[in-house]
Amino acid sequence: IRLNPADLAALGSDPDLYGAGGRRLEVHWVAEPSIERGGYMIETPQRVIDGELDAALKTLYERLRDG
Repeated sequence: IRLNPADLAALGSDPDLYGAGGRRLEVHWVAEPSIERGGYMIETPQRVIDGELDAALKTLYERLRDG
């Protein structure tokens, strides 16, 4: 999971994530200065999830426009 360095610092020294049934997920956190505060990028072997604010706002705009 790539986050802005300030956002990653706000999560603390070792943020844990848990899946279904309380299983701890293996996550590699990366401080990425090119990602704006509040955004994120999740990379898995199956897909990439772009949670950067520009992408989220563009998707919202397109949904409203194409309604």
